[in-house]
Amino acid sequence: MSVMYDICIVGAGVSGASLAAHFSTKNVKVALLDLNFEERDRIVGELMQPGGVYILNQLGLGDVLENIDACTINGYAIFNKKNKIVMDYDEDPSFDGVKGRGLNNGKFIQALRSKSLNKENIDFIKGEAIDFIDIDNHVEGIVYLDENQENQAIMAKLTIVCDGFFSTLRKKLIPEQKSITSQFVGLVLEDCQLPNEGYGHIFMSGDAPFLCYRISDKEVRLLVDFPGNEPLPKGGELKTHLSAKVREHMPESMHRSVDKAIADGKFKHMPNHYMTALECKKTGVVMVGDSLNMRHPLTGGGMTAALTDVMLLCRSILKEGYLVSAEILNQKIPKYYEERNAWNASINILADALYKVCLNKELKDACFNYLAKGEHYSKEPLLLLSGLTRDNSTLFKHFIQVALIGAKDNVMGEFGFKSIDNSYDMLKKASQILFPLVMNEKMNILDFTGTKKLSEFASA
Repeated sequence: MSVMYDICIVGAGVSGASLAAHFSTKNVKVALLDLNFEERDRIVGELMQPGGVYILNQLGLGDVLENIDACTINGYAIFNKKNKIVMDYDEDPSFDGVKGRGLNNGKFIQALRSKSLNKENIDFIKGEAIDFIDIDNHVEGIVYLDENQENQAIMAKLTIVCDGFFSTLRKKLIPEQKSITSQFVGLVLEDCQLPNEGYGHIFMSGDAPFLCYRISDKEVRLLVDFPGNEPLPKGGELKTHLSAKVREHMPESMHRSVDKAIADGKFKHMPNHYMTALECKKTGVVMVGDSLNMRHPLTGGGMTAALTDVMLLCRSILKEGYLVSAEILNQKIPKYYEERNAWNASINILADALYKVCLNKELKDACFNYLAKGEHYSKEPLLLLSGLTRDNSTLFKHFIQVALIGAKDNVMGEFGFKSIDNSYDMLKKASQILFPLVMNEKMNILDFTGTKKLSEFASA
């Protein structure tokens, strides 16, 4: 307790490692605490949208994507039954032509950590955070268990909690209100020939969506969604499900790699959480990334949202490279929560709205047919998906148009009028999906205003 840090970062994942890397060039003394600094093998955080890449560049960390075998993602190929749409990311020059990246999460985080390793102002501390040093609702540091299972303390002017979706500290700061929307089973497809190289792939043909994207020159990640929180099939039952319900919807070029991965049985499992952001009322502490806010990973928006938090927080608490005073911190932190909620609302709403659409046959077909129209029908939604635009009004407009046009097509049908009840039901389900998500983001439905382009936010 003899060392007083300016900042204590709890968690050295995407958010924590990015913060430490950015602070390593500033006049602040930082403790970076994590249970394990070794490279991890995970099935999430492997697709970064262009918005996340753009923020990394703005933070001066873009070079971490080099030399880790990261693959360029130019857009998306979406499959529904026998039909396919290919959509390219926007070439807006204000974003310097950034593309998405498919990558190995463990290698990416190690590259981020290396940016602050051996820097004089950054101390890497191995241990498990167990509690806050809390005096009259003001956090003055962290108590942690070291490698010998002994209690140690880190004193800091500001504690940043970014220990991920399994956060042990979250419940000490805000009400625990996360829920599991679905579960992913992940496989690695080796030497797989994707139908559209350089693109992320979304397959909407089955009862639940599944994803494919390249994470290295020789590896493709396959993520299969299982809705809800029921126990997953195991062993032979899981292999049978993947062969019968997933493989059948994939092009023949992928079958050999899929068959091998299923036979090898090297499956990984990850629950997918939903959690809206709640402002922590304690002083001396702030929450960032998945510790604060989670959405379904279908759209790959998690790292972009986390990096948005990082950039906004850094901009709020640093002045000329120094940590602002305690008095100013108490003013800046509540404004940080407001800003990050506004900038991440479109990412959050789109992720869970699109996932729920994919679980409804009528809405899923309507969404696919809408995007297949091309031009602004696909360009603007993909801009939202990329994270380069955070325009809530555009998101609202397209979601409502999908439902309205889908309902109209449902009524007319191919051979004349069909049941109006089905169209009414489609509109009802669409509203039941969208409006609760909007309300959870603390937005006024009657004033669904847009924000700005990410380039304007970054240059502010």
